[in-house]
Amino acid sequence: MNTKQLCAALSALCFAEATFAATLEVETVAELTNAEARVNAGEEIGGEAIDTIRLKKGTYTFTDEMMDASNGNIITVGDKTLTIEGEDDSPRKTWTEGDEPVVIDGSGLGRILYFDTGSKVKTIRNICFTRGKHQQGGVLRSMTVGAVTATNCVFRQNSAAQSGGDQSAAVSMWVTLRDCLVK
Repeated sequence: MNTKQLCAALSALCFAEATFAATLEVETVAELTNAEARVNAGEEIGGEAIDTIRLKKGTYTFTDEMMDASNGNIITVGDKTLTIEGEDDSPRKTWTEGDEPVVIDGSGLGRILYFDTGSKVKTIRNICFTRGKHQQGGVLRSMTVGAVTATNCVFRQNSAAQSGGDQSAAVSMWVTLRDCLVK
């Protein structure tokens, strides 16, 4: 690289527009459902795009009114970069079954999370998902290769009609599981 190219590269770095992001904290299932709409609409907090939804400790149980009957999904995320995380980052191995810090309960109504085609990197961590139900992947389905990673999560009592076992009842298509328990 010659001096002119180096100066151009440094100039580009110095004057590049910085991208910042914001965290939206939720405490109720209604706030979680509203957070989905806010993220998909590109809403900002303090001029920064929402890139993280942080769930306070508790159980988020979905009802019929929250279900999107057109596609069988409870929460659909479009082409956004997003982290959905439980606020308690203790190792899932220390959680007691039925007493996990953050639980999303699909109530057997549909797939809990669906990441649409064109999704960017998505991270899900520190959450127990239960009673998700769908034809394919009761909890998670991603339509983009390598876009979704779940870390430190528990998947229990989920079902899928086209299931190849416990894992496919929980997740379907292009979801990476790291240090997760599926039962």
